[in-house]
Amino acid sequence: MTNNDAFFRANLAGAVDLSALKNRAESQSASSAATSTGAPEISTEPSGESGNFELASLVNELTTFNLRSFMAISNSVPVLVEFYTTRSEHSRDLSMKLARLVRSAEGRIVLVRADADSSPELVKAFEVQALPSVHVILKGQPVALFTSDQPEEAITEVLTKVMFAAGQNGMNGTVTVTESPEEAANDQPPVSPKHIAGITALNAGDLALAEKEFAAVLADSPADVVAAEALAQIRLQIRLEDVDFEAVLASEPASLEETLLKADCVLATGEIDVAFGLILDRFATEFGERDALRQRLLELFTAVGAGEAVANARKKLTMLMY
Repeated sequence: MTNNDAFFRANLAGAVDLSALKNRAESQSASSAATSTGAPEISTEPSGESGNFELASLVNELTTFNLRSFMAISNSVPVLVEFYTTRSEHSRDLSMKLARLVRSAEGRIVLVRADADSSPELVKAFEVQALPSVHVILKGQPVALFTSDQPEEAITEVLTKVMFAAGQNGMNGTVTVTESPEEAANDQPPVSPKHIAGITALNAGDLALAEKEFAAVLADSPADVVAAEALAQIRLQIRLEDVDFEAVLASEPASLEETLLKADCVLATGEIDVAFGLILDRFATEFGERDALRQRLLELFTAVGAGEAVANARKKLTMLMY
């Protein structure tokens, strides 16, 4: 381990987060796949009081087979609907937040999930326009809430408004969970089998092998967003393994290589806008280096993922090109 490792890993978390991918379980049980086609155990009859229901879990998989049951529940309890995709790491992050917040509501709201890639009928029925996407069913009527991953505070505000609206409309039912906490459903959608080898290499700390595995996935599936983000993040870590951060951050880059290296270091400290600006400023003046600068900038966009900084930098890049 170099003297820069602790500095790098501590600061990289502010800009690029590999932890969710790296720490994810490397396999999934057969029962997880089975729940995607079967209906959960649902009692749509009152369990003592009108409008109260029993479910095995507050987080369930939505299918065309059990949609009618959840529509019935939505007459008394808001039913949150999440359309996810295993192709996006941001979708997985959102899944964990939604599950955690729904469980904390203690039966006043239910979460159901649909794999958008394998549920075209549901995608069409809910008129899903982007992924991930979150809707709510209130008294049988679906309402779109938001798309893409959001800060937990923003999601909490939305769910609070949903539960308030439900109460205003006489939806005062609750859901009782019949399973023990230890048997609670996984808070994430399943891991794609294509990513297991890369995840295993990351867990072992073998960045070179992880790079190879995710590159192979991308070669076979160029549209795999998770693999693309993981590969860009891994390559960033590899480039910075033996770098003297203090020296690079204090430097005034003169060459192409020095500019790219400083941009990497600045990004790792969490200064995303500044990192993009270093490359864009040179792109505006050094026409002979534009291909290399653009290629690195696009790779850093992928590493960071969606966000305002990326959107702004993309706009500026487009303006400079034309």
